[in-house]
Amino acid sequence: MRKKGPSSKTSAFHKPATHPETGHEKEEPYGVTSDWLRIAEGAANAGFFDWDIRTEHITWSEGIYHLFGLPPDAEPSFATWLAAVHPDDLEPALTRMHESIAKRISLNNEYRIVLPDGHERWINTLGNTFYDEAGKPVRHSGMCIDITVRKEMEEALRESEERFRVLVEASTQAVWETDAAGAVVKDLPSWRAYTGQTLDESLGYGWVDAVHPDDRERVEQLWRQTVAEEKNVNAEFRLKSPGGGYRWTNVVSSPIRNRNGVILKWVGMNIDITERKGIERELRENRAKLEAAINSMTEAVFIADTEGRFVEFNDYCAQYHRFKNRDDFSKSITDCANYIDAYFGDGTPAPLDMWAMSRALRGETASDIEYMLCRKDTGEKWWGSYGFAPIREKDGRIVGAVVAGREITERKRLEEELARGRAELQSLFDSSNVGLVLFEARPPYTVITHNKFYQELFAEPYRTAGMVGKNIYEYAPDIEAQGVVAVLDEVARTGKPVQLFDFPYDSHPPKKSWFNWHLSPIIHEGEVVALASLSIDVTSQHLAEDKLRKVHNDLELRVQARTQDLEKAYQKVLEEMAQKNALADQLRQAHKMEAMGTLAGGIAHDFNNILAAIIGFTEMAIDDVPDRPLVEKNLQKVMTSATRARELVKQILAFSRKTKYERETLALTPVVQETVQLLRASIPATVDVTLSVTATSDTVIAAPVEVQQVVMNLATNALLAMQDRKGSLEIALSDTDFEPDASTLDATSREYLQIMVKDTGVGMSPEVMKRIFDPFFTTREVGTGSGMGLAMVYGIVKDLGGSIAVESEPGQGSTFRIFLPKAKVETREEMKQAVLPRGTERVLFVDDEAMLLEWGGETLQRLGYAVTAVADARQALEIFSADPSLFDLVITDQAMPQMPGSDLCSELLRIRDDIPVILCTGHSETVSPEKAREIGVREFLMKPVKRQELASVIRRVLDRDKG
Repeated sequence: MRKKGPSSKTSAFHKPATHPETGHEKEEPYGVTSDWLRIAEGAANAGFFDWDIRTEHITWSEGIYHLFGLPPDAEPSFATWLAAVHPDDLEPALTRMHESIAKRISLNNEYRIVLPDGHERWINTLGNTFYDEAGKPVRHSGMCIDITVRKEMEEALRESEERFRVLVEASTQAVWETDAAGAVVKDLPSWRAYTGQTLDESLGYGWVDAVHPDDRERVEQLWRQTVAEEKNVNAEFRLKSPGGGYRWTNVVSSPIRNRNGVILKWVGMNIDITERKGIERELRENRAKLEAAINSMTEAVFIADTEGRFVEFNDYCAQYHRFKNRDDFSKSITDCANYIDAYFGDGTPAPLDMWAMSRALRGETASDIEYMLCRKDTGEKWWGSYGFAPIREKDGRIVGAVVAGREITERKRLEEELARGRAELQSLFDSSNVGLVLFEARPPYTVITHNKFYQELFAEPYRTAGMVGKNIYEYAPDIEAQGVVAVLDEVARTGKPVQLFDFPYDSHPPKKSWFNWHLSPIIHEGEVVALASLSIDVTSQHLAEDKLRKVHNDLELRVQARTQDLEKAYQKVLEEMAQKNALADQLRQAHKMEAMGTLAGGIAHDFNNILAAIIGFTEMAIDDVPDRPLVEKNLQKVMTSATRARELVKQILAFSRKTKYERETLALTPVVQETVQLLRASIPATVDVTLSVTATSDTVIAAPVEVQQVVMNLATNALLAMQDRKGSLEIALSDTDFEPDASTLDATSREYLQIMVKDTGVGMSPEVMKRIFDPFFTTREVGTGSGMGLAMVYGIVKDLGGSIAVESEPGQGSTFRIFLPKAKVETREEMKQAVLPRGTERVLFVDDEAMLLEWGGETLQRLGYAVTAVADARQALEIFSADPSLFDLVITDQAMPQMPGSDLCSELLRIRDDIPVILCTGHSETVSPEKAREIGVREFLMKPVKRQELASVIRRVLDRDKG
């Protein structure tokens, strides 16, 4: 090391030496070799300096030159150092240096320098100051160390920690850390935001208090075990939310270790999985519903994956495939093939790849595919009918298949018996000496079947080959001229039988014959589907009668004078025959209406059960979504539609004289507007619809569904009259005064409402107008209408005390005017929502419909009652018999397969005569309110029952018994 200066003296701190690079003389500290100094400076990336404060003389080592990037001839001076320090760090560096001298403390000064090439470097200067006897500083010595790498690492660490802090604060999850023992020791902002706990509440193991009480012990034990075993953790539990309540969270945590593997702390994160848990719960519930649904089916249902392994099947599968129980049933289609052989309908073996499940897994869909099955071990055989389909993902990929099979062994046996019966019937059919033939019910009247006698009436080739598949013109060209076709047309159009006696007919070979001919329609679901002809050959009788008439001509002339008496007698006979025929027509009509009533009753029973479930569960759903107005609005629409459906069932029953409407004071305007709105969706674009409402007051006494049916049927009739043509439909609601000559109106009322339906259709002739209100009368083709629409309108309007006026001409359209008397009370207050009566009594609820059983149990529980819900009437009787005092009330359905509700009521009352019983039914011919009271039933309800009605009836029954 050398000193630069004007005197060029060698410092006492150094001795002369030669610089290894420049060749100049330099000075080295005494007692230390230059090699040692270079090794020390190189290892520490440092340099030494000495500053004589009194003389301002500075010396420094070679390391200083390298640190500051100075040339070998640079002057070791204070100014050189000042010029190298970064301008932003110069003042703080000088301040720290002067403070260390003034305060007699060691110097530890960190600052940046700027190298000659512009790069920056961090320097840490360490030094001590020496003082004379007077306490004045005389010398300052120390070293400069390059700490650039350390500073860069510190900056990177600071940036990393800052990014981590920002990430934690921005996260919606809880990010936290604990000490090595697993205890919280510092503030956790994201934990506070996630749980609402303060720092004091979470310190140590206080965070456990935020865990749900049911999960707390398990979570704390798991965490202590994790800390003890030094392993990662991944767990799910419920954690408190800031707003109250709990939410599901997934916690993941790992230890942070030092280089030696020692745990310094634990870092973890809580992720909100509440939504996922809800989805998992919904999936479990849906799976449970699926299992319950397929187990309730009387068909064998099984679902398989793509390998043919059964992932789901119902209990009936085992019984259907002749296994002892569910556990013995096969686990896959190949396993099933080890026990069972399958055959096609023709008796040929069905290979495994042609079984229903194999076909479904190939992407096939089919129904009513029949196989005969046979157990290999017992030889038992049975027939099954299968439906199958693949299960696909959204992208169309097949992920499984579903198969449903029902046993049809009995049906196959009946089909075989039916085939034998048909053969026997055909033999009897052919042996008859009466001509029998069955025609299609439309021109050209193709023959469906006939017997041999009918076949022999015609010439070759029909006498040999027959006429099946031939129309009547092919084998009898002159048939139309003989009047046969006209009779066929009449029966096909009217659906009424025709009988012709001594009907002349030219058979083949040409021969004049006479027949007594009976032609009858075959009707299915109100439609003529075929025509049956029965021809009895009366030619011999007719010829004998001709001869007899010739023999007795003279006698008839002699008794002509007495024919008047005979004519009177004959007229009387004709009148009696006419009365007899009229009674027969009335009897047929009565049978027809009775059949319709039976059909309506069946519809009412099944449909009312369906509506009861829809109404009941919709009411519960409305209660469950008070904070979701859009959902509640949609549910209210479902309730309105279900209520209309209930009224429609009442209408069907009313038409078959099973029940009456519940009429009320009704405003017609909204009902008519809503009906027209419903019609618009089905009205062709070629028809222009207008609605006009000018009535000043529009209230009548009626049921909404009656008015809807009147407008709907009249509008439908008008649209059919304008079919395939452009036209307009005008509907108007207006006031009208009583007209004295309108004898059909109620003369006690002078104010009427008029509903007008006017169209520009084909119009009607006077003959048609006379019959438009007759039941089953229609001008349309068979299958396009029942002829009951206008008859229903007529019946409703008459029952409401109104009248109908019709104006129509062919080609000029039609106008229907409905006159309804106005109600004396024009408006009615909207009924306020009644408070649901509640209670705490014990109720036994019995219904064989699973949905209604679930609704009844849930509804009664929501009303506060303790409910026992039973689907089997016999089981309900056993439960009640075991402890008759256990229940305060019994509610039961009427139509149940095990035991009718009326019989169950009788048995319950026989055991305990004071038990209150409520009997419910959708429709029943066997029980009525009067009969129910005779049995001892307290209340009789018609399904579907709304919750308000049920709650009120229950309280009325129970409170009546309490006094």
